[in-house]
Formats: sequence, structure tokens, C-alpha cells
Amino acid sequence: MASLVAANRWHTMRNSLANMTYLLLIQPELMGQLRKDYLLTRNAIEELFRWIPHENGIGQPCMATGDVEVSDVLIRAGKYAYVSYAAANRDTREYPQAQRINFYRLGPPHLAFGHDPNSCVGSTLARVEAHVLLPALIGCFPRLRLAVAPSRVQWQTSPLTRGPVALPATW
Repeated sequence: MASLVAANRWHTMRNSLANMTYLLLIQPELMGQLRKDYLLTRNAIEELFRWIPHENGIGQPCMATGDVEVSDVLIRAGKYAYVSYAAANRDTREYPQAQRINFYRLGPPHLAFGHDPNSCVGSTLARVEAHVLLPALIGCFPRLRLAVAPSRVQWQTSPLTRGPVALPATW
């Protein structure tokens, strides 16, 4: 048995990649899709970013710079609202069958990295890291599996970061 990830509570991509790997390990049909069709990797990674929130919290506090109406609710200038990209990424008005992981899903883009002026400056690096790690794991470890039952994986308790403390695996 080995641990694929070191316990580092504050590294966002460490947690995102561990979450992606965990999901693929507990849903072997998804792993199988990637093993059968390498060209799905790009879509799969974007779908996994859409599906898996990288934070435990309810969202980011945002201050309205002017009066703004959101879903028939007026938010006055200077007031705060919590914006949840995780909820937006599961919006059935934008994503048909939003509660289902679909590696063949096309558009619209997810909001895991924010949007426009509020986009994460590390999003390109995050995508590169995912495009290097996931195909390497899938290609180099064809029998990769969890070494413990999914219920035995311990999760971080930080309010900021979502991810396993470690991901015990065997191959």
C-alpha cells in the first residue's frame, strides 16, 4: 500500500488532483472511459473541475459595487453576497443533467476558476498539472485502485480546502 498524496492542507491543486483521482477510483466506469479513449482527457478534466468543488465553504463573499439584481433579489451597492461557483456549476438551466458526470458534455464552460476579471490566475497551471498527472496515472498504473474502502478515506476538516488527507492506493 502507498499513499499517492502527501498531506498538505493548503495546496489547491494537490487537493483537486486527489479529488479527481478519488472520484475515478470509486467510479470505475469513468476510469474505464478514459482508459478506452485517451482523447476524452481534455473534456474529462474540465468536467471534473466542474463537478468537484475545491473548497468546503459556501462560496466567496463578494461586495456589490452598484445595485444589482440576481434572481429577483436586489443586492444594494456596498452589501455582500456569497457567490458559490459549486452551485453555479450544478445549475440545471446551464448544464443538462447537471447532477451527472458526463465526459462528453459540451459547453458552457464551468466556473471552477471564476470568470473574467475574477478568474484564478493559476487556472492554466492547474489545467497543465491535471493533463500531466491524470493520463500518467491511468497509463502507468492500469490496475490502480484504492487500498481501503472509500468510507475509510479520511478527509480534511479545513473550512477552506476540500480533499483527502491521504489517498491510500495499490496497483
